[in-house]
Amino acid sequence: MPKLDAVAKSQCVGVWSALVVLSRFDAIVFGALAVAMPLIWTASEDDIAQHRAKQVAAGAVFLAIPVTIMLVVNWFLFGHPLSVSGAIKGEWAWRAVTTSSLIMSAVFAIVAIAAYRFLALRTSAATQRLARTAFPLFVYGVFIVAVHGILPRRLVFEIWYLAPVLLMALLLAARVGSWALSGRVYNRALLVCIGAGYLALAVSGWNHRRKPSSYVAYEAARRSGWWVRDNVPENAKVAGWDCGIAAWHSGRGVIQLEGLVN
Repeated sequence: MPKLDAVAKSQCVGVWSALVVLSRFDAIVFGALAVAMPLIWTASEDDIAQHRAKQVAAGAVFLAIPVTIMLVVNWFLFGHPLSVSGAIKGEWAWRAVTTSSLIMSAVFAIVAIAAYRFLALRTSAATQRLARTAFPLFVYGVFIVAVHGILPRRLVFEIWYLAPVLLMALLLAARVGSWALSGRVYNRALLVCIGAGYLALAVSGWNHRRKPSSYVAYEAARRSGWWVRDNVPENAKVAGWDCGIAAWHSGRGVIQLEGLVN
């Protein structure tokens, strides 16, 4: 299999980053960082700036094309470049912002990113490569905490916010595995411990989900849907908040007020 050159790799990163952004638009922060890494954090100081800029440009084009298509399609279909949900929630979020929360979120982001870079540069070469791979993921995590926690002054976090993290986590896991297997016995032992910890966490999660008490809210939503099915005319207009489960079981056309598309 032919080996990709640096520009081709950047194009692949651009396409991959676009897929991440399409899964959740606020991951544009992650995608932009991923394609800009040759300039932000160089893999080799021997690379000339012009060549690094060419890499970034190649990645940016392949990131921009799918994202631009999505924005244009949204504009023609819904009259807004963002999804309905994204536009509504974005409007709510800015109403909760104050000057103090804006300053606090900015300070948190700057300090966290600067500390990460400072500590990473004082480690071994292998660990630095790992830290470089994880840098866009780390910054996206900082962004999520700042925007969904500090900025609105309350933590608004749902598990689907982690959707963009999955693709990056898979590549990061591959990098960790390569680092561990090519290193000392200590590194391999650490990899085994991480794998065992993940397996234990997965088993614990599935055991928790098997308990009826873990999905009481879902059962209540299903019963609500059944009630609507039995008591509301078929042509009635129904609307509600966070009502996807109830909507499915109701058999009626339901509008979700937070802007999600049924």
